[in-house]
Amino acid sequence: MDGFLSDPFIKKLPGNLKASWLPGKSAYSVFYKSISRGYLQVAASDENFITFIEDLRKTEPELAKALISLESSGKLRTVQIDTSLPKELNVSGIRISEKKHISGGFTIPTDTIFHDQFDNPDSRQKITDATQKPLFIEHDLSEGTIEYLFNERSFCLNIGDTFNWARFIIDYALPFKKIRILDPYLYKNIDNVDLNGLLKTVTKKSDCASIEIISNGSEKQIAKFKNELIAISGLKADIRLYNQLSDVSDTFHKRLIWTDFWVLFAERGFDFLKLERGLGTVKKETNLFLTGKYAAKNSIWYQLVNSWQGYLDKCTEVFIN
Repeated sequence: MDGFLSDPFIKKLPGNLKASWLPGKSAYSVFYKSISRGYLQVAASDENFITFIEDLRKTEPELAKALISLESSGKLRTVQIDTSLPKELNVSGIRISEKKHISGGFTIPTDTIFHDQFDNPDSRQKITDATQKPLFIEHDLSEGTIEYLFNERSFCLNIGDTFNWARFIIDYALPFKKIRILDPYLYKNIDNVDLNGLLKTVTKKSDCASIEIISNGSEKQIAKFKNELIAISGLKADIRLYNQLSDVSDTFHKRLIWTDFWVLFAERGFDFLKLERGLGTVKKETNLFLTGKYAAKNSIWYQLVNSWQGYLDKCTEVFIN
């Protein structure tokens, strides 16, 4: 299951959906489209869902009908939730009633949780840190900050533009379990890549992510890349490096970073910057495309998932930290 919708989130969903039909930055419309198209499968507690729908019929019959349609088609599943709190929520300083609202996201297998809000803003961070599971609140959708999960964003970078990997990636950093990087020229071009800023930022909210990198290079180039990795202090990741076999160069063309929740396609690789202290300057025109996991069923996110083992079969493992 992709996500769990808490009861408070469900209750505010009709009003938030209506608000998203007006001009603004709300991401509720793309969130709803992702569910209705089957890209994002969500669950909700069955205890209050029927009562909620009956009340909604009186005020918003068409919206009630649409939500019933999602439920009947299995895109929004109503499930029975165990009333006892799971061990993952053994987090101090948070009211039990608040924990119960989101407990369904742990008693059934889900990747994310969508909730209304917490009385104490620190509660969300405490739970995310303890459980290593993305916990989104109403504000994230109403302000459009997680719109990228259900859509694609493009970024056009021109020569002379300032760009910083840490500042760019931090907006999309989540607790990741897996990160995959593919670029046939990464080992060769390491002198022109801000590896420190990129890797430390993409793992900033993860306890320990598994990173697999596929590239191509000579022994000397790979050794230099290893040294760059080892020099990165405080990197919270288990890393494996792979070198492409010499006769399969036609297989590898993509330059991308893949995570559990999005993939970033770098049109011209990761060496488009003239590195400077604090900021970099774009030295060759390029485009970046960020595609969320829930944007489509046939996106590059799924393409990489389906192809990754085949890529590894055409590589040699050259480093494990």
